[in-house]
Amino acid sequence: MAAHSRSVLSSGTSVLFHQSVQAVLQAWPVLQIVVDHGFGGSQSKEKVDWMVDVVERFFIDNKDLHKHEVEDFLEDILNNEFNTLVEDGSLPQVSQQLCTLFHLCQSGRDADVSDHILQLLQASSSTKANVVQAPLVESSSESEVEEAMECGELGLQDPPVNSTSQGCSQGPDADGWTLVQRRRR
Repeated sequence: MAAHSRSVLSSGTSVLFHQSVQAVLQAWPVLQIVVDHGFGGSQSKEKVDWMVDVVERFFIDNKDLHKHEVEDFLEDILNNEFNTLVEDGSLPQVSQQLCTLFHLCQSGRDADVSDHILQLLQASSSTKANVVQAPLVESSSESEVEEAMECGELGLQDPPVNSTSQGCSQGPDADGWTLVQRRRR
């Protein structure tokens, strides 16, 4: 059956689809970050190369894939191989791109696929994803940090105090939440 499903794409189109999968994954900022920061260990780059091959094989071996199936497949690979969860909303977009490119290859629209690959390569060469660490707040004492975290300095108002309050906590309100107040010094 594998030989039969391989005939879904001609040999030239199969090479073009491989190049399109490679272009989509290399242009994906998530994978750029994964490789740059070694989330997959010392062989992160090799794992991305392997990922290109298995994604291509996934499309060839499975008939009529839907975007959500590709999304689940990519999510599993990223989680299992790179210990990475994608939360930036790019996973559905990448899955849709891959599905679109596969359908273009199946339809014999090689010129459209080549144009799309060129656009991806140009976009990925002009942008580089970076992880930026939040600046550390330096303070002279822990009490300053504690003071900065108080509601009053954040512009939030203190909740009204119930007259039946017994010091540091009171019973649950109508929503089931319990308000715990800080003791005054």
